[in-house]
Amino acid sequence: MKVLFKTLFLAFAAVLVVACGDSTAKEEPYTGDYYGDYDVVVPVGTKSVFVTYETASGQTTTTEVAVDPQVVVPNDGKDVEPFGKVHFTFVSAVPSVANVYYVIYGKKVALLDNAVINTKVSAATKASNVTVKLSEPKEYVTGDLGYTYYHSSGVVMFEDSWPSSSRVDGKKYDSDFNDCIIDYDVEAVVVPDALLASEGWREQVKAVIHVRVTGAQAPWRVGMILEGFDQQYVESISDYKTLDSWQNPHGELPSWTVGTLQENSLHYESNPLRPCIEIGGLQRLNDPNRGAGTEEYTRIDDKGTMHKTVFNTRVNNYWTAPKTEQYDAALADITTPATLAYVQSQTFYNAIPGYVNVDGGLYTYTVIYHMKPRAEMSPEESAKALKNMIDAVNVTTNQNFYIVNNDFSPVGLKGYQPVDFAVKEKATGYKPRYDQVFAANTDKLDATIPYYSKGGQVWAFKSPTLTKHVWNKMYFSDAYPYYESWVDSNGSTNTDWNTKEVNNLYLTCWW
Repeated sequence: MKVLFKTLFLAFAAVLVVACGDSTAKEEPYTGDYYGDYDVVVPVGTKSVFVTYETASGQTTTTEVAVDPQVVVPNDGKDVEPFGKVHFTFVSAVPSVANVYYVIYGKKVALLDNAVINTKVSAATKASNVTVKLSEPKEYVTGDLGYTYYHSSGVVMFEDSWPSSSRVDGKKYDSDFNDCIIDYDVEAVVVPDALLASEGWREQVKAVIHVRVTGAQAPWRVGMILEGFDQQYVESISDYKTLDSWQNPHGELPSWTVGTLQENSLHYESNPLRPCIEIGGLQRLNDPNRGAGTEEYTRIDDKGTMHKTVFNTRVNNYWTAPKTEQYDAALADITTPATLAYVQSQTFYNAIPGYVNVDGGLYTYTVIYHMKPRAEMSPEESAKALKNMIDAVNVTTNQNFYIVNNDFSPVGLKGYQPVDFAVKEKATGYKPRYDQVFAANTDKLDATIPYYSKGGQVWAFKSPTLTKHVWNKMYFSDAYPYYESWVDSNGSTNTDWNTKEVNNLYLTCWW
């Protein structure tokens, strides 16, 4: 079982600018006086994105741009990923900036903020794959151009049963892929060359993970590795543990999280080419004795409305009855793979119909890598440092994720190398435990591809932002019947798998 995503978009009345993905590049001269080249990571299946910029009259202009992001099929055992690259070349009569976002389920998701357009066009300059000409843009002087923000975000869903891929043995592979679910975001802040001397200290790479679901008792930890993000270019590191975004927290975390989630939210750089951020203590979200179901806290939403709640509304019967508006009444008629009564008897966090904490916010761990000043580097070294930052965002196969079970066995994505650094409780790291489990299960596991069974099963996958997960003990394939064929085709067929005959009966509510 494997999983990915194709997005839905709001339709605008007309496509104002036609653009193409990497596979249909056209070589045409620029038509503006200034340009800016940018690559952005766009979910596969996305039909259009939106470019916004300010005009000289102070109005904001939004232009819909048709895109066709092309997936890059990995050649090292990894599955095809749900993201493709689209190249933008912005042109403008004057130095200016633009933003790019896409829309999913009515929500805007940023791809590129404050893209600086200030390189003078020469006669030899040629356009790349996507050209967007700004009409009557506001002119910015060099000192006002600001900083460009690159974004890459998504969801990772896990099974905790590795190395088992059986639905009948003691460690059941129930393929609901909600034993642990995190939302993540990677952002790079890049300063224009003209401002590096004075503003270069602002450059950074920010890695964020939010704990959305813990649908089992076994996962104790979840982490993200930024493969190849070279720490030689990092000057310092700061981190934050908050309720939702660290820049816009929606209240204070309850005190029970201090000695559990917060104390075990850590970053590791012992392997300088595989820095990692990790949240531990996940089992406490399902623990009736540690406050997740008893200690009230107040979340303040974006409208200023206050919501008093606990993290896990099911674990100690904080809600005495399920919120039936959260799920389809037809679930009561389901007997396979599990009955509604059985599922509702469980106490897992945000995986039980009627007990999703829609107003409670998510525990969030943010780590910011502050970069060394590129103004003090040679041009060649500065270019390497810049690429190092942008690749952390745009090369999605550099974003590696894992969970750790209560026996310290790490469970990861197909084809990705297991974590190999030292951790708080085990000085030798997780890799020896991986090797031990693998050696004892060579009859079940692929000999060359990590986290891949001989039967073709996986234990984790990535999805684009806002992908819904299934209720506990429900099969992911019952909700998304065309996902597996999408992966098996390396992204060439059923690109609409997330909308094609999707059965929302099995899918969780929004929050």
